[in-house]
Amino acid sequence: GRRRHTSYISVSGVQTCALPIFGVPVVVSSSHDTSATTAAISPMKKGTLFLSLGTWSMLGCCTENLFIPERTADNSLSILGLAQHKWGVFKGDMGLWLIHECCRLWEKYGEKVTYEWLVEESRAASIVSVIDTSDPRFFAPRDMRIEIARACKENGQEIPKKPGEFAK
Repeated sequence: GRRRHTSYISVSGVQTCALPIFGVPVVVSSSHDTSATTAAISPMKKGTLFLSLGTWSMLGCCTENLFIPERTADNSLSILGLAQHKWGVFKGDMGLWLIHECCRLWEKYGEKVTYEWLVEESRAASIVSVIDTSDPRFFAPRDMRIEIARACKENGQEIPKKPGEFAK
């Protein structure tokens, strides 16, 4: 007869329901680029902490079994399936999103920017302004540079003007 496989629908790595599928082998991959990168540092033991840094910064902790933490005040924890049948609890933040958006706008308006150059310019910058990168105002502003400048001004801080100052 036909061989029966059961496939699970997964939402953010959490199995939600089973569907019978006949004659089709099922291959499951990681559900997110952050969880896919954990294959490079596998095998991981329970309690291993790691940081995945890209557009978003994801600080994670490996768990052996599915672990659903109690609700946090800001709902900032996420659960992802990891490589090797593990699970991870993550706290996400903006990561390099703000810099990516600033670079996109500088290039759009003709300013050639490389990350190496930005690092050197930020080292030379004397600005010490600090912003809360998890502020929702930075999720999708029309112009990230303007939004960063506004946040600095509202908090009585020096307003960045040059790319190196924004990067710092």
